[in-house]
Amino acid sequence: MFKWFVKKINNRKGFTLIELVVVIAILGILAAIAVPRLTSSKAEAERVAKLATVRTLNGAVSMYLATATAEEITSIKDTADDAAEVLTLLEGKDLVQKGVDITGISWTDADDLFVVTP
Repeated sequence: MFKWFVKKINNRKGFTLIELVVVIAILGILAAIAVPRLTSSKAEAERVAKLATVRTLNGAVSMYLATATAEEITSIKDTADDAAEVLTLLEGKDLVQKGVDITGISWTDADDLFVVTP
């Protein structure tokens, strides 16, 4: 009896159709769970990265305003109308690294702050 069972197991050469369908269904369920979580995690990571960039840039503006002369402060308020111009000024003073991505970030003249654009 045992030899007959071993012979049957050894004669199997592949998976049955039912086994393949079950495995594909399980993989589909796992993919349906994982993909939405992955995309929401990516969006959350991008949002947190923008907030960190804003905090860094606002710290650089604070350092600039603390060490700048009255003429330089007047100059930044008169000439810098958008985030790119302020960023160029901060890069020139070596307060931030060159090449900071400011996509989705804007400059507010009234508060002298960078903010995340909704």
